[in-house]
Amino acid sequence: IFKILLEEAEVEIPGLLTQEEVTRRISQIQEDVKKVGLTFEQYLESRQLKTEELEAQYKKDAEEMYKLEFVLADIAKKEGIKVEPSELETIMAGAKTDKERAVASQNLEWYEGILRKQKVLDFLNDL
Repeated sequence: IFKILLEEAEVEIPGLLTQEEVTRRISQIQEDVKKVGLTFEQYLESRQLKTEELEAQYKKDAEEMYKLEFVLADIAKKEGIKVEPSELETIMAGAKTDKERAVASQNLEWYEGILRKQKVLDFLNDL
């Protein structure tokens, strides 16, 4: 489904959005390799990559990620695919402790997004 959506959908992704994601991913890699005692340059060398190649791959990944996000959101809107409050209540009911309930409560919007995407994928799969 993702492959078809990426091939068929025409979505323009703002360059600023993808550049921010590339920058975030590069920063995360730099932090991660530093934690294991490597430099970013050593990491690139071990992967046989140049900074430009890594950035190009991250840019492609970010464009595809955002394209899928926008397409799935558009399909959900056009098809009237929504998450019912009872579905979110089920997630909250699964929280066992006060701490888990607090975390789940803070992340309800994220859970709603995940459930909506799953419903869109189910919808597309049934076509």
